[in-house]
Amino acid sequence: MIVAADVSNVEQLEELLRAFQDSPESALAAAIVAIVLGVLCCFLGYRLFKVVLAICSFVVGGAMSGGLVYVLFGENAALTIIAGIVGGIVIAIILVLLYYVGIFLVGAALGSVLAMAIMNNLLDEPMALVVVVSAIVFGCLALVVHRFLIIISTAALGALDVIVGTAEISGHGFDLTTLVDDPGSLMNWAEIETGVILMISGWVVLTLAGILVQYKYTGKRKKPLVSLSRRSEADD
Repeated sequence: MIVAADVSNVEQLEELLRAFQDSPESALAAAIVAIVLGVLCCFLGYRLFKVVLAICSFVVGGAMSGGLVYVLFGENAALTIIAGIVGGIVIAIILVLLYYVGIFLVGAALGSVLAMAIMNNLLDEPMALVVVVSAIVFGCLALVVHRFLIIISTAALGALDVIVGTAEISGHGFDLTTLVDDPGSLMNWAEIETGVILMISGWVVLTLAGILVQYKYTGKRKKPLVSLSRRSEADD
């Protein structure tokens, strides 16, 4: 009985996502927000990393907690919204306060996505152990070279937001229910259509542009005030 109820609630969640995507006003508002935040994240991600981390943590945490409550307790809008807001705030606060935990999770997320994308095109079923190991390795690597990884991750994430938002406005957005039905299919390159290839190409170009801008200009480390004061004294 519990399994049947959960399946029914998942179907209701799919219907909710489909209704949101079919609403022109909601889709347009979400697309504009995605583009604006994406540009900031892509080109100012390292400088605004804590802000970006807080926003992403709130969105992901809110979506996960709200979706979980919706699946477990059914169509209860008030409870789902409250769970989403509270869950998003809690996770955002935790990751911002635990700065290096956030950095580790960013690297772990990048490693797991890469592992799933590669294995999904080589194997019928991705190996969970490989995904976990890849996530741990990339998470540890992030702690060692966190500046460069933050620049790459924020540039890629911001570029993806811009591309997805632009595609939604132009009427070529992807089906949100795929995230519930089969998220792995989004990484199956054999099933990618020509339009999606163009989107991926634009994402790669924009990601490289974001990395270049951050690495050369906006993502530079700030020089300590002490060294600056000593240099001015030496000049005098």
